[in-house]
Amino acid sequence: MLYDAVASRIAGRLYRRVVADLGVIGLSHDALIVDVGTGPGRLPILIADAFRGIRVEGIDLSEEMITRARQLADAAQTADASRVSFTVADVADPPHLRGSVDVVVSTASMHHWPDAAAGISEIARILRPGGQAVIYDPWASLNSAVAPAKEAGLTARTQGIGFGIARLTLFSPA
Repeated sequence: MLYDAVASRIAGRLYRRVVADLGVIGLSHDALIVDVGTGPGRLPILIADAFRGIRVEGIDLSEEMITRARQLADAAQTADASRVSFTVADVADPPHLRGSVDVVVSTASMHHWPDAAAGISEIARILRPGGQAVIYDPWASLNSAVAPAKEAGLTARTQGIGFGIARLTLFSPA
């Protein structure tokens, strides 16, 4: 798959940055992290390898991407494959209960969301009290998400990380 080959080379550095950023959040041993717009699923595999005990679910609209993600996860042979799963789903309609997710991550996906405000609203709904969403995308996409995040009751903080990419961290009230 051409997209996977190109994306994995380009995004590798960003994925390592995400894993490092998650390391300072203070994840509980049984945390649930959801990767929105997971594509071929490389980030959830890296996260599961870096943080033992946590569960990671990648969601994506593309059935083809989810199939590829499952293949890569099987081939990666993570220590406990039951901790990594992939689901065809939309950020605007995730299959998670209110307050059931500890952390949402998204890398270079938000600018593809048809309705970013709806996506942010759903992220706010599924985050547990005190949970966080960490979204990496071009500045323009992230700037357009700050107002919907505040409307959804989240605190928003943006930070440039280089190459025109920024990080939007959203905090759910405790």
